[in-house]
Amino acid sequence: MTTGSGSDPRRRVSAALAALSTASIAAFAGPATAAPTSRAAHSPACAQAMHRFVEADRATVSGSVVKVSAHKARFHCGGEDDGHYTTAKATETLRVSKKAIIRVFKSAENPSNSRTIKATALPHWLKKNSSEPIYRIAGPKHKVTRMTEQFHP
Repeated sequence: MTTGSGSDPRRRVSAALAALSTASIAAFAGPATAAPTSRAAHSPACAQAMHRFVEADRATVSGSVVKVSAHKARFHCGGEDDGHYTTAKATETLRVSKKAIIRVFKSAENPSNSRTIKATALPHWLKKNSSEPIYRIAGPKHKVTRMTEQFHP
């Protein structure tokens, strides 16, 4: 009988357990270069960061064209309210499809209730409700198909 670890069943089991234990710890801990994750990165509000937003200033209607003057906005995860918006300085013009679905709050006092307005009503709406000017948008900027007013305290 040889005395090497290859023939002693107890040493083979011990070596296998040590290797398994090391592999388990490495798998649980992740790679050494993994960035730390924050709780905010996994919050439902952080899913907002995947969308496109604008801060709408004003809108005009000329014939069949609805134009919105806006600034790109970005949602940042984390903080007291699970996130906040920042806006770009540059102004851009969005062309909103007349058939676009525009969802707005029924009132600034109660943002939990919303309603749909026509794209042609945007100029009036933006003048009336300047306290919540952030909108999630869908579609290319030359043909926006959806705008949804966003609430942020």
